[in-house]
Amino acid sequence: MIVSITKLERKSLWVLPRFFKHVFRINKQLKSSKCIEFATSGRGNCSYTKSLWQSEKDMIEFVTSGAHLSAMKDIKRIARSTKVKHYEADKLPEWEFVFMELA
Repeated sequence: MIVSITKLERKSLWVLPRFFKHVFRINKQLKSSKCIEFATSGRGNCSYTKSLWQSEKDMIEFVTSGAHLSAMKDIKRIARSTKVKHYEADKLPEWEFVFMELA
């Protein structure tokens, strides 16, 4: 299985409405996707996600379609920076691992 962890540092408080519009739509897409499990968290001006996928193909199908694709096209308006890591594992990592890996 594939784990994906992400960090998005928002540009400012002013982007929050646009950011949460995307978050709502992406979460809806996730619930109807082939994602096995996912979770989100925030620290300060950063948002984190972790998701578990049966295959890299399933993950790529999600990332390159629908609400997620729309958000990626809008990322320069929302994010100061982003970080993404993928690796093989059987379960989602603890949040402290995610925070350290993407520091």
